[in-house]
Amino acid sequence: STAACGLFEKDQLALAHPSATPTPTGKTLLIWGGSTSVGSNAIQLAVAAGYEVITTCSPRNFAYVKRLGASQAFDYRSPTVVPDIIRAFQHKTSAGALAIGAGSTEASLRILRACQGNKFVAIATFPIDFQRMMKGASLFQFLRQGPALLAFLLSLQVNSRFRGIRSGFVFGTTLMDNEVSQVIYADFLPRALAEGQFVATPEPVVIGQGLGYIQAGLDAQRQGVSAKKVVISL
Repeated sequence: STAACGLFEKDQLALAHPSATPTPTGKTLLIWGGSTSVGSNAIQLAVAAGYEVITTCSPRNFAYVKRLGASQAFDYRSPTVVPDIIRAFQHKTSAGALAIGAGSTEASLRILRACQGNKFVAIATFPIDFQRMMKGASLFQFLRQGPALLAFLLSLQVNSRFRGIRSGFVFGTTLMDNEVSQVIYADFLPRALAEGQFVATPEPVVIGQGLGYIQAGLDAQRQGVSAKKVVISL
């Protein structure tokens, strides 16, 4: 749902809708965080809508995201990842960016600043590093997030006003109020899943069954999960 909202809602990236026989749009989408659960689904949806996808992930997941349809993958930890992606966008028309994960928005803004085409960043991750905050778990750690959040929001305003880069936060529940739920869950996914055009990914990692495993699931997520989906069965 988060991927669909970010890609297709009219106040987000507003991409063309996916279909069984997509027509190439000639545009390229940046998905920062392609091996995440949201990113894995976003790659497939964007490709099914006729877009080329450039994404980031760890090198061990390059083959994985390319199987999903990404044309190029870059190591998000590389010190040259932003200029590398800017070079990859040369002579391409941007369809915008979907930003997933810590630091994704800032990197996406820098990339789109240098691109031609749509300069919109759909932000799928709240701009607070909860993992770093929980490691300290002190009042100081919580209080310091206020200025950090304010600085982040100010940077979005600066990029919008002076650099022409717009952005919006993605909420996966908003598709209940627009046509995206019908387009994705009724018109596209049933056939795409049945015919193998769309695959259910990433693979689930079932931590346990029952509410008693919620903390274990949170701990597993905090330790870092790559190309997997943490699941608690109820």
